[in-house]
Amino acid sequence: MILCIENLLAADTLKTIVSSLKTAEFVAGKTTAGWHASLVKHNTQLKGNDAAAQAVRATVIQALQKKCAVSDGSAPQNHSGAHL
Repeated sequence: MILCIENLLAADTLKTIVSSLKTAEFVAGKTTAGWHASLVKHNTQLKGNDAAAQAVRATVIQALQKKCAVSDGSAPQNHSGAHL
């Protein structure tokens, strides 16, 4: 499911994120792909443990938690907890 959430982040927050990503460490997307996908994956992605990645992740998660529509739309249909 894809949820479109308008105005999740304020303009100044987005500017801060974009600025922090300019100095962040990016790695080859193949590093997280399975063997078959790595044959066709030619992107770069933010390194998961990069300080900028952690800050951006925290900012986005906090913004998502403030939106009640997300909590309704993102709740798993199966509450078994096996995937958590």
